[in-house]
Amino acid sequence: MAKVQGSVGSVQGVYNNAGNLIGFSNPSQPSDGVDSNFSTISIDSSGNTLGLSDASGMGVIFKGSTKPMLTAICGNSIAAACQKAGAGADNSYWSFKNTVFHANTLTNSALRFARVTATTRSDGYGTYGYSGQTLPTINADIGAQWISQFSTANGIPELVIGYGLLENDIGGGATYAAMQKSLSNWLSIVQNSFPGVTILLATPHPSFSYDSATKVTAYQQIKAYMLSLDNGYNLFVSDMSAYENSASPGTPLGTAGSPIYTDASVHPNGKGAFLLARTMAKTIKRFIQVSARPYLNKSNNLIFTGSQAASGTNTTGTMPNPCEGGGGSSAGSRVFTAENGGWLQTITNTTGWFQDFSSQSASWTTITGTQLSAFGIIQIVSGAENIGLVEIQPQFNDGTTSFWLYPLLYNTGDVYPDYQNGDIISIYAPPEVTTHSTITACNTYIRIQPNASCPAGGQYTVRLIASGCAIVA
Repeated sequence: MAKVQGSVGSVQGVYNNAGNLIGFSNPSQPSDGVDSNFSTISIDSSGNTLGLSDASGMGVIFKGSTKPMLTAICGNSIAAACQKAGAGADNSYWSFKNTVFHANTLTNSALRFARVTATTRSDGYGTYGYSGQTLPTINADIGAQWISQFSTANGIPELVIGYGLLENDIGGGATYAAMQKSLSNWLSIVQNSFPGVTILLATPHPSFSYDSATKVTAYQQIKAYMLSLDNGYNLFVSDMSAYENSASPGTPLGTAGSPIYTDASVHPNGKGAFLLARTMAKTIKRFIQVSARPYLNKSNNLIFTGSQAASGTNTTGTMPNPCEGGGGSSAGSRVFTAENGGWLQTITNTTGWFQDFSSQSASWTTITGTQLSAFGIIQIVSGAENIGLVEIQPQFNDGTTSFWLYPLLYNTGDVYPDYQNGDIISIYAPPEVTTHSTITACNTYIRIQPNASCPAGGQYTVRLIASGCAIVA
């Protein structure tokens, strides 16, 4: 017998006696990422969510489980911008130009990444990028340079993202028929190499290299074809034209002034990557619901309960215990509020742009392991236009030495993303394998930094929802 239990807005979840979600009591109102015409949720004998269906039995089927999907990425230099980079295992990071990273933070970290052996064109997390190459060249290369990584790794990708596959083909004058054939070959390689895989394709990005009517036509044709491949089951497609110039089809908006979304070529900058991530996040929500974590999450105060007096320069109010406010700055003020299940922070800038003003130790824990995934979940409540950076900075200890790992790295000159009020940024770092034989403790810092245009008197409010460290191995 079904029963109603819990609600989101006007939508109420309907559960069976086993406690499995089987539908909504008010399907006329959409749930997050779910179209309003869906009313019934199908489950298998183990209680795993299979999909949603309307009254006629048609709808979207969720591939795989509701846990984060093990993900691999493949493409040209645009995909290469999604690779973890840096000098040595202790300093690898994602860049601000990583669309997939930003999409992941907007979907409750629906994607997870395994540690694999790096190759010349693939990083240690299964992201392949062959700069300047067309798809036929990529197809001939990925067997040894990318697919072979997973033959000895612990786990086969559940999701493959084709991100940046055809931009060089279009720019080089490839015909629509030739691109259709090479894309079909890529799909065949991926589907035969990774049984049961779900594929997420990104349509070609607008580019200043589409400099003739013939190239623009080919771009439009292959984009329309890729969108037609979306079957709502195991192949999904995201449209990457969010910043295409409507007055000049095929090309990006902006070469000077603001906003500029690319490097004046084809590669998204931080602003462009985050804008495209919103589109990709909507697609990801169509085929995955994250209801469970694949790892054990540990924290001294996972959801920020308790209360103590705030600490730090120009800092007032209360904060969870035993978190540390730390820092502070003469360039502004911070008001902390311990919500006994959340940590609200209102930060005001008074004298101009400041750096690292709002860093604080959000959580720490004693652990034992060599592969760890620090995490933080942050909600932007208001003042998003003044925020330039939301990230975590985990500090680990091997029993003797403390050292830092940076999941995301801001470099001078990077363009800030455009955050929006209400965004929930969920950052789960990919498993970090360090040069240290074991790690005994993790101290996770949350960093919310204003952007360069934040005026004197500029203010923003954020809520820290959860923080800690996941033990992978």
